Amino acid sequence: VDGEEGKGGETAVVTLEAGGSSTERRCGLLVGADGTARTLATAMEAHTASVRLVRYDDDNRRVYKTVPMTVPADWRKDVNYSARTQDGRVVLDALPANEDGDYCAALLLKADDEYAQPDSDAAGLRALVDDTLPQF
Repeated sequence: VDGEEGKGGETAVVTLEAGGSSTERRCGLLVGADGTARTLATAMEAHTASVRLVRYDDDNRRVYKTVPMTVPADWRKDVNYSARTQDGRVVLDALPANEDGDYCAALLLKADDEYAQPDSDAAGLRALVDDTLPQF
């Protein structure tokens, strides 16, 4: 990755290497959506003076549990459902798995929550969901 002003307004030059050959690509915008490893973003920062990498502390860590669920017969079965508690302790996002009302839900809990821990009490978690998100 290198930065330079091209005649067409390009500001990023990327060299792709694979199988012993390389190809150069020029672009006006380069997005480094490369996950937590930050390989592309780190290379951009190291080789381009105008790029500054900002890392933020992860102060909202979540643990997820997948939950199979079936919505009531009178609910729509072609939409996503989402709910969260007012304090943000529990977040539930459910996506349709089929046209019969079966859903795959991701239940998100704060990382330090007692029910986010390995081998936590399933009955206690069910009681928490029943209490805080009774619609599910």
